[in-house]
Order: sequence, then structure tokens, then C-alpha cells
Amino acid sequence: MNDMILTELMRRGKGGFASTSWCADDVKTLKPRWSTKKCNEFLQNHSGHIIDAMITEGWLVIEHSIREDERHENNKLQRT
Repeated sequence: MNDMILTELMRRGKGGFASTSWCADDVKTLKPRWSTKKCNEFLQNHSGHIIDAMITEGWLVIEHSIREDERHENNKLQRT
């Protein structure tokens, strides 16, 4: 998602912090012989799975980061 889209979402109150997008060139890094059309079709056909995986992984990272932050805060409190 580019900055303009993110700014618009935040303006509408839908906020956002991190985003990503995939394009034919990304697929071509793994399948260089595929045409751009085939890469785009692949992304369209698998977009649901890609989105689900990104959301799932994002939540795992958020949960892990919260635990890490809490651990650091607890360590600071124990030292004082």
C-alpha cells in the first residue's frame, strides 16, 4: 500500500501501520520464465491465501512483540 492510500485510510479513521503488496515481478524472482500475465493470474488465483497468511503472520509478530515488550518492562521494574 502506498503512502497516499495509507494517508486516505487514516483520514477515514481506518488507520493502518504496516502494509505490503505483491506484483508480477515478485513472482518472477521465483519463476523467471513465467510471463507477466501468468504471474498476475497466479497472484489473482492465490490472493486469498496470500492475504490470509500475511494477516496470520502479522498477528503472530504483534503477539510476540507484546510479550517481548512486557518482558523488558518487567525486567526494568525488577532492577529498580
